[in-house]
Amino acid sequence: MTERYEDQTQDKLTATAAGRPVVALLPVGAVENHGPHLPLGTDHLIADAFAERLAEECGEEVCRLPALWLGVSGEHVSDNEAPQATLSIEASTLIETIDGIAAGLARAGVTRLLLMNGHGGNVAALSIAALNARRQHGILAANAHWLDFGLPPEISPPTETRADVHGGWLETSLMLALRPELVSTDAATANPTISGNSLLFPSGPVQWGWKTDDLAPGGWVGRPDLATAETGQHLLTHALKHFRLLVTEMAERLL
Repeated sequence: MTERYEDQTQDKLTATAAGRPVVALLPVGAVENHGPHLPLGTDHLIADAFAERLAEECGEEVCRLPALWLGVSGEHVSDNEAPQATLSIEASTLIETIDGIAAGLARAGVTRLLLMNGHGGNVAALSIAALNARRQHGILAANAHWLDFGLPPEISPPTETRADVHGGWLETSLMLALRPELVSTDAATANPTISGNSLLFPSGPVQWGWKTDDLAPGGWVGRPDLATAETGQHLLTHALKHFRLLVTEMAERLL
């Protein structure tokens, strides 16, 4: 089996899936404002890059689905009347879309699905979608963001990770490693969120219905000025290692 799902014939794909467990990789991203220094497709580009590299490493253990580039990005739609380029769907739409994919995979005999997420706003919807895939279609579905595996030991975080909410040094570093030609480093300026001892995210542990403008103006939150390509390469290598372990665990788990 080649890495892409859509490159297969039906006969070849179903025959392969009947012979052994195959993990379908579904990158899920977003297209939204990331400030003046990063492209709108940052989350989509990162998720798809992880899936591409993971497919190269895993070979016939996986099949790579086309990426879902449109995510749940309502928090990045501003109330002001200025022109805005963020694209967004409702969480229910994303859940229904993945349900349709899971149903099709089940019909093909593919019983494992890894949702490779690149956007924090997708997390809640993907968690529901993963449970629905298990309950309704008998598919072992996992929902993993590249930051779920923590930070590599090789780097010293320049700021607290939780405070680097959106378009900060984490995402900017990854984009410098993956697509440096799309990063405007001259425009990568500090835009930190209001700090304090609040219990509300990002300072505290409690999630709330925030919009990006509630944390900082301009569409990005964090310190992209502290990003480096070296840090991005460490993040890429670290997350890929753990994605690889996750694929192996999913393939070996009995259903």
